[in-house]
Amino acid sequence: WTSSFWHNLEFLVLDEAHVLRGVGGSHVGNVLRRVLRVCRECGNENLKFIATSATIGNPGEHVFKLTTVDPVVITESGAPSGPKAMVLWQPPALKQKGHGHDAQNAGPEPSGVEKRNSGGSFDDSFD
Repeated sequence: WTSSFWHNLEFLVLDEAHVLRGVGGSHVGNVLRRVLRVCRECGNENLKFIATSATIGNPGEHVFKLTTVDPVVITESGAPSGPKAMVLWQPPALKQKGHGHDAQNAGPEPSGVEKRNSGGSFDDSFD
């Protein structure tokens, strides 16, 4: 590791930057701060940390504690995506064997549910 490496290092990527407790957590923080210090001693004031986590609740505070650098927090996805729809389907009830009654008529329909083409094929349910 030469000084030119530390001088030219642009990014340090932390994939899955989760909270680590105890000796392991303090070790990770110490290593990150040591890398930052070595870069600065070699004339690199522009090292950028890129940290990712899909589950951490306080990403800005967490990354600052690890690196001592004020982070820019991005919490929204900029990836393009198409429209989304949620479809719920309840299959028709089957007759219960050995009980002598029709399970479909066992109780009232749930409120707000429209009954359409019961017993038909999947394609029949679309008008």
